[in-house]
Amino acid sequence: KKNVVFTVGNFGRAEDAGKMKEQLIREGMKEATVVAYQKGTNLPYTPGLVVQPAKKEAVAVPQPTEGTAPNPVANVSVEGLIFKIQIGSFKNNQQSAAFRKLHAHLKKIMTIEQYKDSKNITIYTAGACSTYPEATQLKEKLVKEGAKDCYIAAFLNGERIKMSEALKLLNTK
Repeated sequence: KKNVVFTVGNFGRAEDAGKMKEQLIREGMKEATVVAYQKGTNLPYTPGLVVQPAKKEAVAVPQPTEGTAPNPVANVSVEGLIFKIQIGSFKNNQQSAAFRKLHAHLKKIMTIEQYKDSKNITIYTAGACSTYPEATQLKEKLVKEGAKDCYIAAFLNGERIKMSEALKLLNTK
């Protein structure tokens, strides 16, 4: 029996990797874990660990071989599946002052959408990416613009789905 391991992200701080882990668990990936690497070597994971992020060129994305499933982080798209970056969510749309400032800044440089979910929570998103790598790049840009707690959300034919479902769809393509 072989294990297939997927990795998401390239973080310089354990705290940031931990936030991604928490998000993945909320999206249904119950076995998500943080693994630390430096210069291609697995390090013991320690909360608070700070490492230099690898250069983009140095991160190898394995390509599927015949008879294996495609890598969900490969540049694959599925009809009707898009990724958006969630930048905020508020019950009764009661935004914090910090979010109002961030929202004002971001809407000058990109389109920000909002919708209400089934629990009457107002959700704010940016972008509409057809591939996961494209969404990852947009998320990185938004973090640099000040949206430190943003994350990738998946939508299939306009309906929000769990990230685990989106990755399964990509994996069957």
